[in-house]
Amino acid sequence: MKSEIRIVIADDHPIVRQGLRQAIEADPQLKVVAEAGDGRTALDRTQELTPEVAVLDIDMPLMDGFAVAREVRDQKLSAAVIFLTIHREEDLFNEAMDVGAQGYVLKDSTTTDIVALPQMSFGPFTGPNAGAGTLAPGSYNAVQVPASGTLNFSAGEYRINQLTLGNNAELKLDLTAGPITIFVTSQLQLGNGSKMTLTGGSSLDVTINYAGTQTASFGTTSNYQGTLVAPLALVNLQSSSSYTGSVCAQRITFGGSASARFHGN
Repeated sequence: MKSEIRIVIADDHPIVRQGLRQAIEADPQLKVVAEAGDGRTALDRTQELTPEVAVLDIDMPLMDGFAVAREVRDQKLSAAVIFLTIHREEDLFNEAMDVGAQGYVLKDSTTTDIVALPQMSFGPFTGPNAGAGTLAPGSYNAVQVPASGTLNFSAGEYRINQLTLGNNAELKLDLTAGPITIFVTSQLQLGNGSKMTLTGGSSLDVTINYAGTQTASFGTTSNYQGTLVAPLALVNLQSSSSYTGSVCAQRITFGGSASARFHGN
């Protein structure tokens, strides 16, 4: 990751831009290089300054955030797009993913969660220090944890298009402040020897909803827990893997010595 992440922020409310800028620039790794009060200016600044991240509101004059994101995608600009919005509607989230956004965060999220997004969305997430890092609640296009890397989750909801763990990678879920729900929309691939560890709660506090149709693969000797809901997919528990909790899936296959407690068809 670059030592400094340059950001363009766009919102038609000056007070929102001011507060966001102050919060972002409290982190020495982050630098706001331009502000915009409308979508046309946001696109112009993104073209001129080639920032790593563009933080966009959806509702803006001249061009809305989706139109800006489409241009960023179609022109193959380098900026990762994050939407910061008041809108909770699922159809708007899905449109954001369709236009190539790498993050979708509500404005009523905590300042910590909002400021974390530019770092998480600078390319597929691997985190600093060879995969160690903390993922704030929010929405992500791709989350990739490298082999032997560690990724921490805190209480809240996550929406992830593609979740991939390398061999011997670890998900650490801190349930002290409440349950964790992870929505995976298109790909769930968990490497050999990968695992999930919980603190401050139990498997009853963890839910993974997988909406994809591709096989959800749990590698050999992997170890996971919680409620797994995958109504459209095959769940493949490879040899010596284990899943503690409940599994609802279209179909489940077991390799040698694999085990799970599940409800499903």
